[in-house]
Amino acid sequence: MKVPQDLELVQDGVRLTSLVMAATVFFDEPPQAHKADLLAAWHAWQNWCPPERMNFYSTETMSEHRKVGPKTLRMLDAWLAPGAPVRNIVSFEIKDGARFDDSPHWMFDLLGVDSDPDDPSMIQLAVPFGEGEAGAARLRAFTGALVARLGASHAVAGYALICSPYEEEASQTFARARSMRHRGLDILLSEADPVTVGHDGIKGVNWLTFIDRARIDRLGGDAAIRAALPPAVDVIPIGTGLLLQAGALPALGDENRRERVPLYRDVFRVLAPLTVDAFDRALDLVLEDDDAATDLTLRWRRRLAG
Repeated sequence: MKVPQDLELVQDGVRLTSLVMAATVFFDEPPQAHKADLLAAWHAWQNWCPPERMNFYSTETMSEHRKVGPKTLRMLDAWLAPGAPVRNIVSFEIKDGARFDDSPHWMFDLLGVDSDPDDPSMIQLAVPFGEGEAGAARLRAFTGALVARLGASHAVAGYALICSPYEEEASQTFARARSMRHRGLDILLSEADPVTVGHDGIKGVNWLTFIDRARIDRLGGDAAIRAALPPAVDVIPIGTGLLLQAGALPALGDENRRERVPLYRDVFRVLAPLTVDAFDRALDLVLEDDDAATDLTLRWRRRLAG
């Protein structure tokens, strides 16, 4: 599947915004509580991503990505091995790219802080948009398995844009504009997303959206959710939670062509009560129009409303 060129931003040979299929899974316990589960996810992603694509990595102690070395692929195994010292912060990202500052098409990112009272832990992965229908099916299976193993609180998966942490203003301004036109596009914000979700909210919705039992109960229970959604939205139990699938395949949408991703909007309408506190505490996008950033960010987060 060809990547639409107008959905990626390249400046001076550096890819600042990349188009991907992605999954973001949040869970309320620290990574140390799920060592085997997280290592299983890491090894499964390694089986998906070609080894030659794992070019750069970062941890919480690094100010920029570095080239992957002989020991890099064994770091998580060492950190999460039985009996390994407890790490207060587990932060590990590995990605592709021709340069350290390229936004990736392949990415695996794990972030969690031990005993964080406010923010959940998060695992995020991305694969190229060009993986197509087969990639979407694999992403769905990967997301469902990860949600089940981690006892996740919330998850979203589908098409998304990844923004450069080195050029936040340019990349996030571009991503917001594209996501407002193509409203099936999420924007991955690895530092901001856990703040938005917290322990009671959601990041938003995408092709796949998972909510746990506590969030289901706040919406009136399984039956109320099923009754409020059209039959075209699959409601799939995973553990005690529900995975909502908005159509057979992910969709970009296009407001200019009146392709309005109606199933995504249906899911957002039903889950909207879970966004109220979440969007209130969410961090603003880093935009060129700084004075209007709060309003523009909220309009983006609510792009599927109405």
